[in-house]
Amino acid sequence: GKTSPAVYSEDESVAGEAGGKGARRARVSGIDRALQVIDHLYETGSPAGVYAIAKAVKAPLSTVYVIVDDLVEKNMLTRQADGSIWLGARLYHYGLAYARSLDFMSIATHEMHDLCRQASETVQVCGRDGDYMLV
Repeated sequence: GKTSPAVYSEDESVAGEAGGKGARRARVSGIDRALQVIDHLYETGSPAGVYAIAKAVKAPLSTVYVIVDDLVEKNMLTRQADGSIWLGARLYHYGLAYARSLDFMSIATHEMHDLCRQASETVQVCGRDGDYMLV
């Protein structure tokens, strides 16, 4: 799921407290900000500069710099030679662990049943095994 911008933390200042008439701005937790950065990179599919990331996720530049530096230090992100930021090796290892835990036959069967109901047609999964087709 996507990260929510309505989680509270000490990330942004309170707007308009004079006389109690102003409303509080929504604040975003540090973990949500980190996920917004990672989500943005994933969704765009290419490295980006910190300024572009901050603008895209509508976060304070100073906050994004701190988060990016921390994630780079932890190998969750990597800094390219040109200074742009991209997904790091640690995320790859997490992805591999997640992939190993998936039961593809169970997931495929569920998806096939859904597709069968929607299309009112027979659904088969086919794959190759050398020169043979497996159904």
